[in-house]
This record gives sequence, structure tokens and C-alpha cells, in this order.
Amino acid sequence: IDDGTSSNDTRLGAIRDIQLAIDQRTIDEDVLVLAGDNIYDFSLQGFVKSFLASRRDTIMVHEEKSLEKLRKTGVAEVVDGKVVSFEEKPADPKGNYAVPPFYVYRKDTLPLFSQYLDEGNNADAPGNFIAWLCTRKDVVAYPMEGRRYDIGDLGSYEEAKRGCRKRNFSSLLNE
Repeated sequence: IDDGTSSNDTRLGAIRDIQLAIDQRTIDEDVLVLAGDNIYDFSLQGFVKSFLASRRDTIMVHEEKSLEKLRKTGVAEVVDGKVVSFEEKPADPKGNYAVPPFYVYRKDTLPLFSQYLDEGNNADAPGNFIAWLCTRKDVVAYPMEGRRYDIGDLGSYEEAKRGCRKRNFSSLLNE
């Protein structure tokens, strides 16, 4: 789907892009959302099966010990598998569960994207929608089963290449 933008300055933002896809494709079913600037070395099958078993909106999480890394990502506070709070790139994280941009939304959640945007909320960072959603419905956490590499900028791409080589996943980078 072409959002009609040609630069970062004119982009719609991740949440408006999701809304655009919902509208243009008339999506009325559960949706798996993955950020395109990530490489991962695991199957999504367990994630989807967990969602189908719980029938609740589900986000993927992994434990992160580095405060520096937590400050650069979405952070969930999880109690008994339920997300009780979520912060996007917090200066002082409440939890230690980093949240890569891997989500599964129920079809009855899809109209909430429009509501979220109509309320004037941040249209870019998808974690802001999760934080808002957690105050309205149950969201559950699924533990990430492998490694993921953010390749959103040149530095993180180079780090991913080193990590993939070290773990013998060079084929993930088409080298």
C-alpha cells in the first residue's frame, strides 16, 4: 500500500499506516503487525498460536537488563502474563520487558485505531497505541523465542550483521 509520501518529513506515522491498510483493504479480521525494519531468527507460529488460544490482543516481549536499551524501546510492565502498563522509550522504565514491534490484534480492536487517532494521539510510535489500548482492553504478553535485530538505521544494521555472522545467520542479511 502506497501511503503517498516520499520522505520522513511527510510520512503518516506507523499508526496512521496501519489505519490506512485497514481502510484501503477493508480489513475485518485479526491482524498480525510486524515492523519492517527488523530481522528475527525464530518462527512466529508460537506467537500466533498463543494469540488464538487466548483470543486477546497480544504483544511480544523479552527481558532486557540494559537500562540504555530499555530507554530506546517500548517497555511493558507484565503481571501474570497480562500487560498492566506500557511506555514508549521511557527515561525511567517501570518494567524490564522490552517490546519489539510484533503485535497481534483482534478484529474487534481494529476500530480503536481510528478512535485513537481521532483523539489526537501520537500517530507514529506504535507503542503509544499499545499504552492507550492497555487502558481499554486486556493485552497479553508473549515471550520472544529467539533474537531480533533492529535494522532501522545504519548503525543498528551493522550491529545486526555482526550478530548474524556470530550466530551463523548471515543468510538473513542476503550476504
